[in-house]
Amino acid sequence: MVIISLIILLVLLFLGVPVFFSTMLSVAGFIISGSIQISDLAYIAITKSMNSSQVSILLFVMTGLICFRGNLTERFFNIFAYFFGNNRIFRPVMGILLALVFASVSQSTTAVIALSAGMCMPLLLLRGYSPGFAAALFMCAGVLSFLIPPSTSLRAVIGLANITPDIGYYGGIILGLAGAVVLIVYAILHCIITKDGDLEKIQEHQNELYAKGFPVVFFEGLLALTLPALIVASMAFKIFTSTQAAAFSVVYSVVVSTFFFGTLSLKRCLEVIKEGLIDISPLLVLVFAANFFSACIEELDAVKILASHIREAGKNSQEITLLIFAALFVLGMFMDSVDACYMLVPAILPAAFMAGVEPYHLLIGLVGIESIGLITPPIGLAMYTMMAVSHVKFWDMFKNLILPMLLLMILFTVFALFPSLTPFIG
Repeated sequence: MVIISLIILLVLLFLGVPVFFSTMLSVAGFIISGSIQISDLAYIAITKSMNSSQVSILLFVMTGLICFRGNLTERFFNIFAYFFGNNRIFRPVMGILLALVFASVSQSTTAVIALSAGMCMPLLLLRGYSPGFAAALFMCAGVLSFLIPPSTSLRAVIGLANITPDIGYYGGIILGLAGAVVLIVYAILHCIITKDGDLEKIQEHQNELYAKGFPVVFFEGLLALTLPALIVASMAFKIFTSTQAAAFSVVYSVVVSTFFFGTLSLKRCLEVIKEGLIDISPLLVLVFAANFFSACIEELDAVKILASHIREAGKNSQEITLLIFAALFVLGMFMDSVDACYMLVPAILPAAFMAGVEPYHLLIGLVGIESIGLITPPIGLAMYTMMAVSHVKFWDMFKNLILPMLLLMILFTVFALFPSLTPFIG
């Protein structure tokens, strides 16, 4: 019955039926047959949808819009662009690094994507970069937050496996940084080979910076530079939660844009906030639909059934590792990947350890694969967040997403299959 529901979902999406209606129609059979109570599904979906991470996403989207319209993003980038920006490579790489910095203090991947993409993506588009490339790059950079402490997923998996936290965190940082290096190399090669980015616009802007001189550029961008520094510091030292930091960033960007830079009036700030609400409202509907479908799979114990098949099919440590990764990747396409991981890990770990799987590498790699579920259709919440922020069409974004996503998947899989490559972990 679950397989039939998945086939219906994929067929409806292929025919162009909107995601919300496709999701609801695909689970209608369970509800009509009485296999699942709609009240139970609705309760689970509403509970998951109405959490603080959704609020922080909304606020970070507004921050990104205000920073761009109020010229904070431009002034922030100018400080570093003065020395390194006279090429196509700098801006995409800077965006990856900024996403990595936010990932190191935020527990919400979608919030990291909303903030980093909201701040950086309009600037890349202004310099002639293709929207699909920029959207895919920031999505992949954002999911690395799963691996970098204080990642909730990393902490949860370490807790489920009862392994030493410090070694797990260290391994997560190593794999997260390795993922960032892979994305930076990909971005550099992409810009060199495809000549993505309008070099004429980039050099024209660079000449404007040189004419001003660095002291002027630095002074103009100082308050803009302070915003990400305050966000990172406030969350790193636990002064603010992610939601509180998001609210602070909105207020800060409004105050600086209005009273210090004079680039936005209060009226214009309100209009920008209204634009943010309009941009994010379809995402909230899609989040509810995705959680509704995810709840359906949970209620039918599909993950436990899949785990039993993995235990029976896996003959050695590498086979079990590959089967677990494949199962989590597929589950992440159709349900909340975090929930899938929480249900799959306890059911499969004893068999994996008995087969000789190295625990630290398996679990850290598993968190990496889990993160990929957030950017894979049809239920990838990070993907819908990026679509709301960037207004990039699905197919344009997805075709640019395939290569960097595969590179990250290969990295995570190799990390787990060959622990001898990183003997200092474990």
